[in-house]
Amino acid sequence: MSTQNPTEKSPAMPVELQPKCPVCKQPFVGFNVSGLKLPIPAPDGRSVAGFMNFMVMCCPNPECGVVMGTQFTGEEKAPAPGASAGLWTPPGRG
Repeated sequence: MSTQNPTEKSPAMPVELQPKCPVCKQPFVGFNVSGLKLPIPAPDGRSVAGFMNFMVMCCPNPECGVVMGTQFTGEEKAPAPGASAGLWTPPGRG
């Protein structure tokens, strides 16, 4: 049986937390963050009406790279026809 009074606080013990990847078990030194665009089909089914944008967080260890989470960051409209090509034109056109 303990002789310590239950209302007394126990001495503080230092706790060191090192977050680790649940897959590769390596410690985190940060996250790799990248963007992902998924197309939204237009009602005609042949073109793209816009894009859903996501932020993707991955394990920073090169041998692992597992996705840790995603965050929806918004939608954007599709660029005007021809605008996404910039100054490049396919051979035989122009």
